[in-house]
Amino acid sequence: MGPLSTHARTRRLVLATCLALGVAAACVRAPSAQALVWGGGFETGNLRQWSAAEALPGGVSLVHNPVRRGSWAARFVVRPGDRPIDSYGERAELINDSHERAGMTSWWAWSTLFPDDFYTPPYSKLNVFAQWHAHHSTLKPNVSFTVINWGAGGPHLQLWVRGGDPASPTELGWNLGDLQRNRWYDFVLQVRWSPDERGFVKLWINGKVAVPLTATPTLYPAGDEYVKQGLYRGPFDAESVVYQDAMRRGTSYASVVGRG
Repeated sequence: MGPLSTHARTRRLVLATCLALGVAAACVRAPSAQALVWGGGFETGNLRQWSAAEALPGGVSLVHNPVRRGSWAARFVVRPGDRPIDSYGERAELINDSHERAGMTSWWAWSTLFPDDFYTPPYSKLNVFAQWHAHHSTLKPNVSFTVINWGAGGPHLQLWVRGGDPASPTELGWNLGDLQRNRWYDFVLQVRWSPDERGFVKLWINGKVAVPLTATPTLYPAGDEYVKQGLYRGPFDAESVVYQDAMRRGTSYASVVGRG
């Protein structure tokens, strides 16, 4: 047998230490607690990590600049009349069938940049850049991030969380602060999926808690979630651009924040 690699020697040393401390089982289980379940970054130079795209030609492209993590990010552009599916509004979005269900807890992280040509007209509420939606449902998304430009305050980021009885769902919203252009927002979202008060959400933006852990329904009954990222907006009169990078899902804060 050849010499052990540095990784193998380190693993043996950690296990030996655990045995000496009588906590070997915890050490063996530790890697699974830090697991990355899915990575939707664009480091393959294509969109193969995603299940599907809802975009017209040119609506999604990969770029080397700006980039938050690695070598590639995605540029989403929505133009007046961009309706790749028979639904309200205009969009360019990617889909991952995450199949999150009641009782599951997920950790999500991703980065978003709004450039100067991100267009949000006055009195617009529908500028969704990330959303978790129930399969086969016409209801509003259970979790959505949008930009609202309503009234004199100027555009701001907003988180919506919905769930419970579809006929009268519980809906909570948080103002996440004024829109800042030409800078990366780093989001980390923890969500426990449940159609009742056993559900909860917690959100970090740029390493700081933006929404404290809050119990609330996060699913409709029998919900089965998928995630969409990109830009979904109302029928506006000008082109709009947003950049997204490094969406990923894990089993802990460390699993999605670690640089890897």
